[in-house]
Amino acid sequence: MCRARQCAEPGKRAMQAILQFLGDILWLIQVARALSQWSPSGSQEQGEGTRWLLARLQGGDLSLEQEVQVARALYQWSPYGSQEQRKGFQLLCQMIQNTAIEHKTRLELALLPFKSPRNNFEERVLGLRMLLQLTEEDNARDLLQAHWRSPSIIMNIESPYAREQYSTYIPAIPAIFELLTQDLIPLEARDQLYQLLQELLPFFAQMDQTIPPGGAQLEVAASKEESGTA
Repeated sequence: MCRARQCAEPGKRAMQAILQFLGDILWLIQVARALSQWSPSGSQEQGEGTRWLLARLQGGDLSLEQEVQVARALYQWSPYGSQEQRKGFQLLCQMIQNTAIEHKTRLELALLPFKSPRNNFEERVLGLRMLLQLTEEDNARDLLQAHWRSPSIIMNIESPYAREQYSTYIPAIPAIFELLTQDLIPLEARDQLYQLLQELLPFFAQMDQTIPPGGAQLEVAASKEESGTA
């Protein structure tokens, strides 16, 4: 029993130290980043830091600048699809439209979805709309050329593992198509999106909404593809 208590003491002291510094936002962001990068993928520990960040945000008493820092960290370092990541993106959208925040900062926040290697097609569609609210088309095109990072499924499109995951991207097909039709997006990125859509053609029949926005063209393309392979 004594040994168990002795073994528990270092853990208690470590937790006390963490709680002591919870008020330091910059320190907490660094903890969240480290846990996200170095914890096993999918583990509870991977999202622990961003859960603390969200709790700190909900506790109030943060300046607007600190809220921006927390929103950025929640979006960047939370496990994709988690409550914290969704909250982070929601906050980004609110802050991008907040004119009390410096325009340069709002522009940086609008570019975050395009810098991510995640398969965040819907977020990129919304990000593009918000980006165009902040800057002219020519500048938006240059920014996307400089900062676009292809989603991981595209970078690994030839791998058997990626092919096994295709069915999970059925809800994203309309967003992928919308991105494909945007000439502001780099040409190479649009070529990759087109290749991904071709890979996803067998799953079109499983979509809740058969024809996405502008989908008459998509249906024609799908019909041509099917007739060419018949």
